[in-house]
Amino acid sequence: MPHAAARSDATLDAGEAVSPPSSLDAIRSNSDYAGWIFGIISVDAGLLDDTIERVNITLTRRVLLRLDALARSAGESRSGYIAHHVALDGPRRTAVS
Repeated sequence: MPHAAARSDATLDAGEAVSPPSSLDAIRSNSDYAGWIFGIISVDAGLLDDTIERVNITLTRRVLLRLDALARSAGESRSGYIAHHVALDGPRRTAVS
């Protein structure tokens, strides 16, 4: 499951659409998959939801000033800076479980 969630997340981050699920019969009848073994997974639809949500976080003033300076130097808003760096910070990303 973590791989499917990470793959979907990376697809959305790249600005691409996540493919709709296929029926098991459609996959079985595809000759490209002859001899394959199939599994079924469930993916939380919330992982694919890009609805904007307002959040309230608590940071020390020192950290907030540093965040604002970094955002300003990048030409971004505070929220944009956080979202941009969370979405693009690949090496430290972990799948949501």
